[in-house]
Amino acid sequence: MGHDEHHARVGIVGAGELALMLYEASLRLQIPIEVLGRDRRDPAVRAVPGALLGDPQHLGHLAALAERCDVVTFDREPVAPEVLRGLERRGVVLAPSAAVMEVALDKAVQHRCLSELALPLPPTIVARTASAVRGAAAAFGGPVVLTTASGGHDGRGAHRVDDAGAAEAWALDRVGPYLVQPALALEAEVTVLVARGARGETAAYPVVRTVRRDGTCRVVHVPSGLVPELEAEARSIAVRIADGLGVVGVLAVQLLVVAGSLLVDEIAARPHHSGHLTQVATITSQFDNHLRAVSGLPLGSTDLVVPAAATADVVGRHTGVRPDLQALAPDVSLRLHGEEPRPGRTLGHVTAVAPTVDEAVERARGAAAALTPELATRTVPVATGSGSDRDVVPASVDPLDRPAVSRAGSDGPPSP
Repeated sequence: MGHDEHHARVGIVGAGELALMLYEASLRLQIPIEVLGRDRRDPAVRAVPGALLGDPQHLGHLAALAERCDVVTFDREPVAPEVLRGLERRGVVLAPSAAVMEVALDKAVQHRCLSELALPLPPTIVARTASAVRGAAAAFGGPVVLTTASGGHDGRGAHRVDDAGAAEAWALDRVGPYLVQPALALEAEVTVLVARGARGETAAYPVVRTVRRDGTCRVVHVPSGLVPELEAEARSIAVRIADGLGVVGVLAVQLLVVAGSLLVDEIAARPHHSGHLTQVATITSQFDNHLRAVSGLPLGSTDLVVPAAATADVVGRHTGVRPDLQALAPDVSLRLHGEEPRPGRTLGHVTAVAPTVDEAVERARGAAAALTPELATRTVPVATGSGSDRDVVPASVDPLDRPAVSRAGSDGPPSP
């Protein structure tokens, strides 16, 4: 593996917007970066000199990336745990490890591991067959929320049904295992990011509140609005999970507030869309701290440097229609990801800072709407991943929903 005389050389599996922002952080930190992407049009492939093209699911292509690096980390790209274990058997250092990635990518494994850590979780039955899904739904009674163990993330892939028969029908069209949970009345959805280094040092970020539309988190703001006791508990839970799993890098812990208490919803072992506002709201961004953690550098401060901040996504509604940069508000920062515009695709995000959360949210959403004026504000039914049956929103934000989504990969030889 190649070495830099000052810092570890970091390889990134996947070349989307998160990889692009990690690359930009690497320039600030003078950490050499390599990237493996699927397509020449991928944002990080276009930006990183000498980026590799190949299939992030292919052991040989991953090994070609690892040959250039000291440590390998991940963009959003999910890689099968058996492939990652094959890399580790070859002596490749992964951050996070194959074991951590399996927990993050398989919700059945995740539920078991978080249960073993004695963390507060929603009532959950892991079912292996469609008939077992029917039985679990009947056992809970009333509406339930269903997810497959793999294939969805960040609330995507969740489906709410009202009875056991509908639950079984849903499962018959999908591959298990399946997670069955009762519909819960949510008071808030929040996320905590925590960076953890290889020596066990941690740095937890302030709690952020998240609001969704069309299955994706569209607005994030800080402060979260939780009472201080819940804020402290949320950060403590995130650190417990990072320590318990042995995470190296940034871990996102998504939590639900139900009846005044916290429940762990799911985790993501990578930089997270809910942390984009750390680029302007905290001393050290999530991207800087992820690279610091995986390359063995000291972690940076996660303290806020603004009273309030909010991030809103810039989302395409028509193919080829690009954001109107002339509409950019003077009091917000814009970040475009370099993606080709198409309906439903997140093209970038805007972040606004303000004296209050309501002002920050209003400025961010106003800027995002002005950049893509075809995005009409609308109210839609709530169907959150753990089963909200009521609107869960801060001031000035609409109720949001979560439909299903799936992902697939392809083969191809690595090339420079």
